[in-house]
Amino acid sequence: MQIALIGYGTVGQAFYRLYTERREALEKAVGEPIAFSGIAVRHIHPRAFEAPAALYTTEPKALIAQSEVDTVVEVSSDPTRSTAYLRQALLAGKRVVTANKAALADAMATLYEAGETGHGRLRFEASVAGGIPLLEALKKQAAVNTMLSLRGIINGSSNYVLDAMTQGKSVAEAMQEARQLGVLEEDPTNDLAGIDAQRKLAILATILLETGVTTKEVARIGMQAITAEDVKACAAKHRVIKLLATFSRESGLSESVQLRVMPEAVDADSFFARTGGVDNCVECTGSHIGTLRFTGPGGGGDATANAVWTDVLSVPYDKPIKRLTALPMVVENATSTYYVRSLQGAIPFTEEEATHAVSDAFGTGTVRVRLTDRRAEALAANGMVVIRWS
Repeated sequence: MQIALIGYGTVGQAFYRLYTERREALEKAVGEPIAFSGIAVRHIHPRAFEAPAALYTTEPKALIAQSEVDTVVEVSSDPTRSTAYLRQALLAGKRVVTANKAALADAMATLYEAGETGHGRLRFEASVAGGIPLLEALKKQAAVNTMLSLRGIINGSSNYVLDAMTQGKSVAEAMQEARQLGVLEEDPTNDLAGIDAQRKLAILATILLETGVTTKEVARIGMQAITAEDVKACAAKHRVIKLLATFSRESGLSESVQLRVMPEAVDADSFFARTGGVDNCVECTGSHIGTLRFTGPGGGGDATANAVWTDVLSVPYDKPIKRLTALPMVVENATSTYYVRSLQGAIPFTEEEATHAVSDAFGTGTVRVRLTDRRAEALAANGMVVIRWS
């Protein structure tokens, strides 16, 4: 096996370090020698874990094109360029492994088509839920079952912040602690605004439906506006706030689905409420298997590199991928109960919404009201604190 490694940040370095530590065991598992043809980086400069200097290159496309390269491992951070690298490798018939959910989320249909054209293979276990072996299990369950629902905490950084707030810390204190521990980026927008989880849910939905789903189909509300006031209000009702990703569809109505990423007030004794820190958890239900649960480390260099290596060891035995089926799909704008708090001024409810709003449910300026997913999303975009009441 001859590997081209694209990207050498936290995950790339952990991936290469695992190779140096466990090369003999990895080669035994895959059944052939493993070597690296090169490591593509944007800039050549000192790293925390150095690879041999001769491996570094700033020409990823040329590295992928090398005839001896049979396996491309893509763990870079630029979604636009990364999608192009993945497509190039698949068209060339390479075995491709990636952890890059930003590159995959809106390009699954395009990449699967490239794989069919070039007889390429593709695995992406590390793109969702870090070290949890989730995607391969879901692919098999989706073949045996009609998958009816999936709910989960699939972003460890936001879960850490909300967990710390549940324990009494302010937003600022929780974020500072998360940064000091290295579980929150300096710019936390993707994690706290739900963008990372939205991308992951698009990937999960594509697997469960076996058709291309993009982030545009996923309603999204972040958790940045939530304060200690909201945490206490929900706790008074025996609820804990979690940023949940949800996929659901009615049995027998497979073309009608619900897709959302939102903060939700879940029962304090629930599976989700008990998942703390940076851990992820997923609960899914199939027509035959019933309910399955997965839990474990959601991210970090070692956990993600572990998932990448499990794919690298499996991808030689895969068949070339086939293009996704273009199935009819209607994303339902479902109606649910929401906790809504205005940060300033009146809440701009419609007449019908105002008629059914319960204004004394929590406290001054807070109501509980029935809203559609997209209406809730719009209110959050207008500066309201919006939490789905599970």
